[in-house]
Amino acid sequence: MAQIRELKKRMVAVRTIQRITKTMQMIATAKFTAALVRAKATRPYTDRIRGLVGEVAAAAGADFSHPLMQAPATVAKRELILVITSDRGLCGAYNGNVLRKTMVTIKALKSANTEVVLETAGKKAVAFFRFARIDVAEKHIFTDKPQFAQVEALAKRLMADFSSGKFDAVHVACACEAFDG
Repeated sequence: MAQIRELKKRMVAVRTIQRITKTMQMIATAKFTAALVRAKATRPYTDRIRGLVGEVAAAAGADFSHPLMQAPATVAKRELILVITSDRGLCGAYNGNVLRKTMVTIKALKSANTEVVLETAGKKAVAFFRFARIDVAEKHIFTDKPQFAQVEALAKRLMADFSSGKFDAVHVACACEAFDG
């Protein structure tokens, strides 16, 4: 008799856990969808800025020179990949896609004898590369809604590293576009 009672209690516990997990998945989906909508809302702005920079560069003529508008003078055979994943939650498909494409890019760069420097933003990327035994040069910590000042500081440093010739390219692996060099 005690076994039947224990089995019934276990069945009730399993159903409760299933309901909690389903609720967590719905919350994570809603948060991810909201973040994706915010990211996609910046797309027209980003496209317009890219177009404006192209127009300004074309109108500037041959006498204009800026490190971000030309290839480095010397080839360092070194590229940086900034991998952006989630910190927590049920975003497995997002994280998996970003990390899978990152690994494909790393393999392609290494087969071309290019040194790869990895930087991460998000605990899931840190855990993945620790498990894969791949060294991460720097780990950035942002919240779910990063502040502009945090992102600006990182962007300025990456642009300075590229401009100085430390890297031939800087790639960003995230949700919107897997890689943008």
